[in-house]
Amino acid sequence: MNAVQFLNEVMQIIDDSGRGLLATLSVSGYPAMRYMNPSFLPGRLYWLYCATSKHFPKVADVGSNAKVSWLFTNNRTGELYSIRGLMSVVDNPRFSSEIIEELGRRLENFWRLNPDSSDIIVLETDIQSGEYFNPKSGEKVRVDCTQREGRV
Repeated sequence: MNAVQFLNEVMQIIDDSGRGLLATLSVSGYPAMRYMNPSFLPGRLYWLYCATSKHFPKVADVGSNAKVSWLFTNNRTGELYSIRGLMSVVDNPRFSSEIIEELGRRLENFWRLNPDSSDIIVLETDIQSGEYFNPKSGEKVRVDCTQREGRV
């Protein structure tokens, strides 16, 4: 499995389930995990996006340590896909609007908790590596996503 195949599998899982588990390192030094509704954008296979409130703790977490992990589970097969990357706040209002529009269909709970759209920011994960694990067979594959070959 190469990086493009791996990321296309993750994209399919996101399309099916709409969520992934994001892990950051909190400003107090402890791991913090939460379910998020991420998305890929067409033509940007090596970047994963999610929306959040600028007041949520993960924004400070990412500000102090950009290294993050994502975990995705294929609900049909039990296969696990983890991603490691560097997360940053998207500081481009036009691009952020495009991303929020793409994410909007999955953000029902978010909008209910955050009715003020001016509080919304977009977080971008620059994907560095990934790991596939099949718990039934024990197969484990690591992929390097820094070469950026075969963009989709």
